[in-house]
Amino acid sequence: MLIPTQSKQPLPHEHSYPIGAQAITGALAKVPQLAELGLSFYSFNKFHYESCGNCLVLAAEYRHLHVGLSASNIMVEEGWYEPCWQVAVYAVPRKNRHAINIALVSMGLSAVEEWLCEARTETWLDSFHRIGLEFSADSGELLTREVDRR
Repeated sequence: MLIPTQSKQPLPHEHSYPIGAQAITGALAKVPQLAELGLSFYSFNKFHYESCGNCLVLAAEYRHLHVGLSASNIMVEEGWYEPCWQVAVYAVPRKNRHAINIALVSMGLSAVEEWLCEARTETWLDSFHRIGLEFSADSGELLTREVDRR
């Protein structure tokens, strides 16, 4: 079973996705929420790369948004406010693709697997959390960044 791809944006020639659905599914095959995961592929974010010098290449997130007064009825009907586990892959400059792929396979995906396998409290499951893997072109390493919004 492959993690279902929910969206995949087309890319210009100078960018590439650093890893595919099959490799991600294989690396995350033992996580408890495998059947709940969705996978999306997004185009290159030039602003992110230029603003911090690092390139976000992969992220796993959990979100449980709450319906507020300004919530769209369409978003409610489409399930945006339901709990959701998601993996996102971001396009990278083609010249860095191979190095990023090696870093993801050798250490990055195991960090995501570990994050997904952690025991969670009800309080944790009532908000937004994300682990992002950023590639530093200067050092050639993946940096892990966690975000929690309550």
